[in-house]
Amino acid sequence: LSKELYAAITESRESIIINEFSDPARSTLNLLIPYKLMASPVASTQNSVTGMLVCLNHMSKPDFFNSYKILLSVMYR
Repeated sequence: LSKELYAAITESRESIIINEFSDPARSTLNLLIPYKLMASPVASTQNSVTGMLVCLNHMSKPDFFNSYKILLSVMYR
């Protein structure tokens, strides 16, 4: 995965979901992988971002939904 994705996650401190090839975030983040993507920051006890949790799904599988962002936000905290 790209360092642009990690930088975006670290800066925004929010989850990102990309389901379509045509999603502008895919090209902005330099994501060349042919998968649906959901990424979320992983925070330390000092509340600094120490990594990211990434879930991938094949393009033929169901989309990731915004409700999944809530689950990821609970997990990363």
